[in-house]
Amino acid sequence: FLYAIIFLASLLEPSLAILILILVAFSWIGLAQQLRASAYQVSARDYVTASRALGAGHARIIWRHILPNCATVILTTLPFSLHGLVFSLSALDYLGFGLPPTEPSWGDLLHQAKENWNAWWILGPTLFCLVGTMVMINSIGEALQDAFDLRRAQK
Repeated sequence: FLYAIIFLASLLEPSLAILILILVAFSWIGLAQQLRASAYQVSARDYVTASRALGAGHARIIWRHILPNCATVILTTLPFSLHGLVFSLSALDYLGFGLPPTEPSWGDLLHQAKENWNAWWILGPTLFCLVGTMVMINSIGEALQDAFDLRRAQK
């Protein structure tokens, strides 16, 4: 995954829009697999079979039954995908394949801190903000999972 991103980032002129497009182009695969599994699970339920038996068309079944029930998968997976994208962008910037040097980034600050160990004021706040952002994104993801997961709520 990161090898392909590094390869593409080295070929193209680095900018935030290009890097986000590259990261999104490679990060949708896991979400698509989860959505496919969820759609198969929902389509096997009794109310979908009943609406099919009553003569509902494919479009109606998809829009009225399958997509609303699969929306929870998207909502609960999105924060964790964002977590991975932030970490990947920081890693690319740290390695020098990310944003141009004129644009500030956490990865570039971590690289500067590695080059100058005496400047603790570069490393400390950068790590604090990066880890804090990751913890907040994970907390939002966990809260969304708890809110939308009916099996956890019933226990």
